[in-house]
Amino acid sequence: MTKNIKLILKIIILILGFYLGHKFYYLYKYQVSNKTIPSYTEFIKLLSNTHTVTIEVKNEENVNYLELNNIKIRNDQELDLKLVENETYSQKYETYDENGEILYAIWISGPEENFIEEFINDSKQASGGIYKKYYEENNVYDLISLIKYLAKNTDKKANIFTSTREIEWLYTMNALVGSIFENAEDLFFIEGTYQGIMFTYKSSNQKSILINKDGKNYGINFIGLDYFTDEYISELLETLIIE
Repeated sequence: MTKNIKLILKIIILILGFYLGHKFYYLYKYQVSNKTIPSYTEFIKLLSNTHTVTIEVKNEENVNYLELNNIKIRNDQELDLKLVENETYSQKYETYDENGEILYAIWISGPEENFIEEFINDSKQASGGIYKKYYEENNVYDLISLIKYLAKNTDKKANIFTSTREIEWLYTMNALVGSIFENAEDLFFIEGTYQGIMFTYKSSNQKSILINKDGKNYGINFIGLDYFTDEYISELLETLIIE
């Protein structure tokens, strides 16, 4: 074996060693697990057990509405809801017991910007710009499509053949969604008139709905699940109008 061949082999070994060391560093630093993402195991269980509910909006006449900007939902008189907070993009309607505690409430918000789209188009964002192709390749354009992607790819793991950019992207997206649903106990995809998600925080006695329409996000929170049953919430969502 000539000196030149030995030198070439040494260079190849050094390059390979550097590559593997660099890749293992990234796999360790950006590992998607309980070590790096709180309650990751529970988060994966949630994504692995999603459900779908179909909501078709029905036209009703002589209806009173709770209204905010271009969103409104039926207001049943027996709820006796009082407006307690009125901001530009959010309103809170609540009913209290004799001790001043919330019996039940409906909180409305929107329209809000699609922050996932901002990530995609802003090259200065740590999770966007340079990772734009991963959003596009996986049809991720908002939070709802991101959650659907992760739900379909719960078994996808990075390995030494995964690019460092994709390793970072997978970690960032799992960490982002994991933080949102850290205490959620169920997850439904909404189909029909609108596309969205619905999930329950039983520890805080509320069910949250996120709707995406024309690139904008709209939120509705129902507090008081003893009163707002799944059937009643579905009935109210059938009156939801986003113009």
